[in-house]
Amino acid sequence: MKHLVILFCMMALAFAGCSGSQSGNNELSLKIDNGKAEAWINVMPGSMQTFFVTGSINIENYGDSTVNSIKIMKCLVYQNKLIKYNIIPDLKDSLGSELFLEPGQLKKGLFTSKGVELKNEFNTDKPVDLMIYFESSKMIKQVLIPGVIITKAH
Repeated sequence: MKHLVILFCMMALAFAGCSGSQSGNNELSLKIDNGKAEAWINVMPGSMQTFFVTGSINIENYGDSTVNSIKIMKCLVYQNKLIKYNIIPDLKDSLGSELFLEPGQLKKGLFTSKGVELKNEFNTDKPVDLMIYFESSKMIKQVLIPGVIITKAH
């Protein structure tokens, strides 16, 4: 019985060691320019102060297969190298449709977030950096848009 247990453990280790793993590149084959972004705060009287980001970005598929359903999985908003917000803007093509790219194709993507409540420790007079994570078919591409000036909508 002892030999059977040892044999079973050795087989389990052998199968675990031979199991498939993803050691390859998990990055989307997209070339994304740093784009243009705006950050703004709604400070209109009678409403809750909320923070928004919006912008446009050029995306080119340099791979040899179609990239479908490109979405923003998260957008980290940094100020003074600290994460202030983790938001998920909506991403569409210039016609308002879901974004996809054929091989070699270049499109403009437009993104906008829903407003999030303004945090007390957030300095509305200092710019922010946006680290945007694009996702399609469990593959990711990240892009930094630095120095986004915050405007106030009165």
